Amino acid sequence: TTNMIEAQAQAKLTQMQFQETSRDRLVERQETAREVAREVAAEMLRSNQEMARMERQERQAELQFSRMQDMEMRLRSNIENLERRMMQQSQEPRREQVPAVALAEKMEGLFDAVKRSLLGVQERA
Repeated sequence: TTNMIEAQAQAKLTQMQFQETSRDRLVERQETAREVAREVAAEMLRSNQEMARMERQERQAELQFSRMQDMEMRLRSNIENLERRMMQQSQEPRREQVPAVALAEKMEGLFDAVKRSLLGVQERA
């Protein structure tokens, strides 16, 4: 009966050791799973941040493209307006400024003549 008790005690000890080993393995697996979960969460966070950065860059690029299109439209409009003005000016009869210059010279001559006659009147008086 002592052998039987020893055998039962040994079996119980083996069972407890097996359970302890199983518990240790379970704890190790849980720790590994937590570590993997942390790494996956960190990678997902990095991935989400990268996607958000790329989306911001895409929106920025779209905004820049839109601004460039607006600028191109304004430039095209300005060029068309300038071309229209040039066409109108080329079709308008040229106004010669020579008659205006001649008129100014005549007026200057008249002014000088009036001035001389006034000086002559003053001298006589």
